[in-house]
Amino acid sequence: MAIQLIQRFNTSPLPVGVISSMAMRVAFVLLATLIAVTTLTMFSPSAYAQNEGRWYQVELLIFKRNPATINTNEIWRNDIELSYPSNTHYIASTLDKSTHELGGHNYTLRRDESFTVLFHQSWQQQMWGKEESPALVIRGGQSFGVHKELEGTIKIHIGRYLHLSTDLWLSQFQYPTGTNVEQYSEWPLLPSLPSANTEAYKQQYQYLFNDGPRPVSIITFREKRRMRSKETHYIDHPHMGILVRMLPLKIPNS
Repeated sequence: MAIQLIQRFNTSPLPVGVISSMAMRVAFVLLATLIAVTTLTMFSPSAYAQNEGRWYQVELLIFKRNPATINTNEIWRNDIELSYPSNTHYIASTLDKSTHELGGHNYTLRRDESFTVLFHQSWQQQMWGKEESPALVIRGGQSFGVHKELEGTIKIHIGRYLHLSTDLWLSQFQYPTGTNVEQYSEWPLLPSLPSANTEAYKQQYQYLFNDGPRPVSIITFREKRRMRSKETHYIDHPHMGILVRMLPLKIPNS
C-alpha cells in the first residue's frame, strides 16, 4: 500500500502554478544572463575600438555675451594656469560656409547686439580614442598684438559616444598706462602658440610685449560633454556659448 502511494505521488503531474513559476524563474535567469553579456560587450574595449578611425564633419560656433548682458558683479579667479598641451594640432583645412548647418544660428547671433560671434568653422576629422586624439588650436575674435580675444584648444575623441572637452580662455585687453599697470599685472601671461619661438616673437614684436595691449581680464571655459552625432549641442557659460554639431561621413572628401 505504501509503495503504491509513493508511485502514485511520483507519477502525478505538477500543478500548473508550479510549472508557471519555474518557467518564469528560468526566463528571468536567461534574461539576466543576456543583459549581462550584452552590457559587457557594449562596454568592452573592443566595442569602443570599432568606432575609432571613423570620419566626422565637425562644425563649431563660439560666441561671447557682450558686456551689457553680463553680471558685472561676478568675480573671476586670476590664479589660473594657461597652457597648450603637448599633442596639439592646427585645423589643417576648413570647409566652405555652404557646408555649415549652424548658419542660421550664426545669422541670429550677429543680428543681436547682445552677442558677438568669435569663431565659426567646419572641418573633417578622423576620430580616435582619448589618448590618441590631439587637441585642436582655437583662435577667434579681435586681434591684440600676437593674441586673439579667444584662444585655447578643444579635444574630440570617440568611445561609445563622441566626447568634447574645451580648454578655452577669453581675454579682455587694454593698453598699459600709468593708472592700470597693477590691474594687468594681476593676470598670468598668455601662453605662446604651440611651436612658436617665444624669443623670436619678442625680438620681432618687442613693442607689443613692452607697450602692446595686456590682458586685464581672463575668463576660462573648461567643460567636458558626451555627445551624439547628427544632433546640435549647446554648452552654456556666463560669458560665452558653444554650439557644436558632428555628422558621420562614409568617405572624407579630398
